[in-house]
Amino acid sequence: MSGNNTYHDFIKKFLSNIDDDIQNSKLAIFVGSGISACSGYPTWSSVIKEFAEPLGMSKDYELKERDYLEIPDKFFYKFKNFEY
Repeated sequence: MSGNNTYHDFIKKFLSNIDDDIQNSKLAIFVGSGISACSGYPTWSSVIKEFAEPLGMSKDYELKERDYLEIPDKFFYKFKNFEY
């Protein structure tokens, strides 16, 4: 039973600390991109694929890990003098 009480004490203290941080404007919440995708916003992959098309890449192009940084960078340097 003491293990169960320790867990409950920990949770109570944890929630109390969160409440204190909220009251003192010191709480930051980090969430992944899935939260925005569930809200109807595009995923980073779909945005990257839109950037890739004007660079001459196929819409069916299979993204590689490095593409998530390289494609936006190439897009910026190609179109930096235009509104996008």
